[in-house]
Amino acid sequence: MAAQSPIARFFDEELSTPPSIQSQKARKRSLKEPGDLSGEVPGETKLPKKVKQEEALPNGSPGKDGAAPDSSKSLQGEPGPCGPPSFSTQQQAQQAQQAQQAQDGPKDLRATLQLAERSTPGSIPPFTAECFHHFENGGLQYSWPPWLRPENLRDAQGLRPSEPGYNQGTLWVPNPVKDKAEYQKAQGHNTPMLMQYWKLKAKHFDKVALFKVGKFYEIFYYDAFIAQRICNLKWMGQEKKPHVGFPEMAKHEYARRIVEAGFKVVVVEQVERVVETNQRKTEKQQGPTCVERDVCEVFTNGTLVDPELLAGPGSRFLAYLFFETGQNGQKGLDFAACLVDCATSQIQLGHFSDASDRNKLRTLLAQLQPSEVVYDTANLPIEVLQLLKRLPCRPQLSSQGVGDCGLLSARNKINNYRTAHPKAFSAAVEDVLMQDSAAVAAAGIMEYLEGALLAERLLPFAVWEVLATAAKTQTNSKRMILDATALSALEVVETLEGGYDGSLLAFLDHTSTPFGFRLLKQWVCAPLLDLDDIQSRQEAVEYFLHNDQLAKQLSASLKKSIAGGKISKLPVDLERATSRIWSYALQAERKAVMYDDITARRLGHFAELMSAYEQCFQLLSTAFPSQGSLPGRLSMIARPQKAKGILPDLMPVISKLRGSIVETTAANGSVKYRPQDGADPAYDQKTRQINMVKSQLEQELQRVKATYPKVQFSFVHRLPGYRYEVECDEHALSAATLRGLDITTRVKGKVRFHTPQIKELLAQLEQLEDEHEDCIFPFLSKLFREFHAHHAPFRALVRCVAEVDALLSLAAASRSLPGASCRPEFVASDASKAASIELRACRHPVVAAKMGSAFVPNDTLLNACGVPGLLIVTGPNMGGKSTVLRQTCVAIVMAQVGCRVNAQKCRLSPVDRIFTRIGAYDAVLEGKSTPLGCSWRKMGGLPTDIWETAALLTHGTPRSLAVLDELGRGTSTFDGAAIASAVLDELKSHVRCPVLFATHYHPVSKKAAEDTTYVAPYHMAAAVNQNTHEMTFLYKFLPGLCPSSHGHNVAKIAGLPEKAPSLHPLVL
Repeated sequence: MAAQSPIARFFDEELSTPPSIQSQKARKRSLKEPGDLSGEVPGETKLPKKVKQEEALPNGSPGKDGAAPDSSKSLQGEPGPCGPPSFSTQQQAQQAQQAQQAQDGPKDLRATLQLAERSTPGSIPPFTAECFHHFENGGLQYSWPPWLRPENLRDAQGLRPSEPGYNQGTLWVPNPVKDKAEYQKAQGHNTPMLMQYWKLKAKHFDKVALFKVGKFYEIFYYDAFIAQRICNLKWMGQEKKPHVGFPEMAKHEYARRIVEAGFKVVVVEQVERVVETNQRKTEKQQGPTCVERDVCEVFTNGTLVDPELLAGPGSRFLAYLFFETGQNGQKGLDFAACLVDCATSQIQLGHFSDASDRNKLRTLLAQLQPSEVVYDTANLPIEVLQLLKRLPCRPQLSSQGVGDCGLLSARNKINNYRTAHPKAFSAAVEDVLMQDSAAVAAAGIMEYLEGALLAERLLPFAVWEVLATAAKTQTNSKRMILDATALSALEVVETLEGGYDGSLLAFLDHTSTPFGFRLLKQWVCAPLLDLDDIQSRQEAVEYFLHNDQLAKQLSASLKKSIAGGKISKLPVDLERATSRIWSYALQAERKAVMYDDITARRLGHFAELMSAYEQCFQLLSTAFPSQGSLPGRLSMIARPQKAKGILPDLMPVISKLRGSIVETTAANGSVKYRPQDGADPAYDQKTRQINMVKSQLEQELQRVKATYPKVQFSFVHRLPGYRYEVECDEHALSAATLRGLDITTRVKGKVRFHTPQIKELLAQLEQLEDEHEDCIFPFLSKLFREFHAHHAPFRALVRCVAEVDALLSLAAASRSLPGASCRPEFVASDASKAASIELRACRHPVVAAKMGSAFVPNDTLLNACGVPGLLIVTGPNMGGKSTVLRQTCVAIVMAQVGCRVNAQKCRLSPVDRIFTRIGAYDAVLEGKSTPLGCSWRKMGGLPTDIWETAALLTHGTPRSLAVLDELGRGTSTFDGAAIASAVLDELKSHVRCPVLFATHYHPVSKKAAEDTTYVAPYHMAAAVNQNTHEMTFLYKFLPGLCPSSHGHNVAKIAGLPEKAPSLHPLVL
């Protein structure tokens, strides 16, 4: 697990307490505080209590051997951030001042007193508080520039961290011209290179800066403490300033760790070579006295695009939320959302009319699980802020204003994009953009991508779509609706504990490709509703079940077709790799100076991608033995477009593109790719010039050999800077002769040298090789643009492969079902008729897979076989009610996804939506029962189950399924019974959908059971020994009300003292 920052752990603890109600003015002020990059939110952060300064020093003092300071401990001995150094007495402050003077020289006592004044609780944004924590825990051992010390730290506007409006994304640094005296005070912090650092850091204070120096990335000051703690890097040498680093090749690994820990990263690269710097100085051109550097990459949780940075096959969405203004100027319920998967260049936009329970927002977040949420600081409602903070998979939160013009600037940005890319927006997207909030959200995501330096590489090739969850009505959607409550209660994509293993998606996932997994997740979160679509998918799954050997061969071949090649060891994710190659098409010249051969790697990635596409095409076009025996959907996928199928014939395009490059093998066995001869005249010309210089170098070696015929000479090539060294025996040449040569090294009786001619030719060779590398960028841009010109058929091929992979996964999941399984039988029904459900000997697949033969199957009948559509479910806690309710819902989801069902028989009509109000898992697995109604989760001041039930009564149709467990629990007995009774009456008289209604209110269940036309009582059976009064759960779902109360038996099983439950029979 990635390391978590102390500040993030502190927020975890703080957020466990419900927030106090703030005045509107206080809310507005707190929302101006920018969000942290560590996944936290703006607002007031309480600083820790006062501690003794001398207690903090040992924890953070680096040892002589470079050991890392223990910055994981807060000043209170618990994980958490701390503010600037705090002193409980004036004497302690003076002692700390004297200790600091020993390190940095005399200082004014005023600075220390300022720190003491800040020991009172205040508000400091999280990243800044993290920096203060590290300053106090280890930072006092180092030298710091005055403007970076906690007592002087300000943002670009001059605001202190505790002042309203402080922006932790910027840093005030002295102006090199106006504030020259300030820089002169900072000896050791004002070198030409560090002047570049301060210029860039002033705009990116809240990001960990990876600063390129030669072949290494160096990290300084506060960033060094953060990176050292997360990555366990070694402290650099004996420097006075905090400093760590790592080599160029490790950039992605360490950047990924820092981002996973909740921070943002900015990568500062060298953008010119040393020879170019020297030439610039010679020509007296403007620029720094050292190598020019610039920001080239920004990494956040939602903007990762490189495969080396992405963990897992799932989509990583970057989301922008914008809320419309309601009555009295307050933020209303309607909102727009724009989500982008930066790795695949897919953007989804939607506008939502939400209710007070914010069900649509919660559903959107539950289905897509964004990795990062961007918002306008003055727009986000405080309750949404709290909702985002409490998500199980909490996203990184980033604040961003929309500018003074607001809607006007958003419209201008969209119009400019539409002009540059006239075919980017479909008619459906244009309809959504008519909403002002949607326009602001779309423009906001564009602006954030610009700040992350991704706009130019992503937006030109982006595919815009309307969010599927933004469908206005159920009738215009061909998908079942699973809202946030259903996804959570049924553990569709994650368990109630927030894990993946144990979820329905994990059980169904047998995919072989990352893009197949992403499609499967879409299917599971939004099952089919149209009967023809369901049956078409069922037929494909059954085909693979009946052709088991073919299915296994196909899965293995899919894995093999995308396996990494000689360049990349990772599997080729066709969607992400394609998007990455398209982004390269925009780069027609070199930007960053990399010591790795970046152009050869890009050509290698392209060659591997073309090979993966070729293998996938060949697989789909040849894998199936006979087109005539294939079900309809598989036949369409396997048949080429020219034969009225959907498989695009890409072989001519792939062959042409692949033929533009050629594979070469170096002497050390490494594989590289270059343009084919004749494909790029400029590249060919530089190649000829390089070969000519190399030939001249060989001629010079022959000249040396001819001059000293009795001496054995040979070329030695070591590191790039030590090539074409002439090597001979150290005693073969006289001392006078050696003095006329440039001796490069002496080793083991050998001497190596350069002659003047070799030095001149080597300089020419290095310059030509640099030009050779630079001139290939136009060729790459042209090649990758030609690849993008065929984007539609390539995307279609990816979709075909992903669909086959997802179908194979459903077949494998069907094959692995424990116990009996069947293909669901669907019956047609009109929208006005209540859905019917018949499940015989049904099991919960996830639970049954763990329990094996111990799991007890049950029947569930609703509007089927003479059983009415509303079942009153009674029985003891821990008796298995919740499991029966869940397995009924899960069976319906699996059926409409197209999978087999864990039952002897399944017959149903399509369900348009599942409404749930279900407690936690029963005693089946854990020996305990904890209804969620007891957890006192609340939204808008009301218990959650009230909002969930209101959604059912408002949006339910006869084709919906309602599953209610313990409705009214958490209120008084009389109020709970009244609520339950009223909801039952409303469901019978108006909604008229199938209902499973579990309750412990005996009067409610008895009264409802009297209506035999619409209601049938069922209970979870239990047997009680008349002699010992021991109760045994039978886990059978049987007709009739529970014959007696078993509260005292359950209490005894739960471990209550003997005396306590013995009273219950008397009371009852």
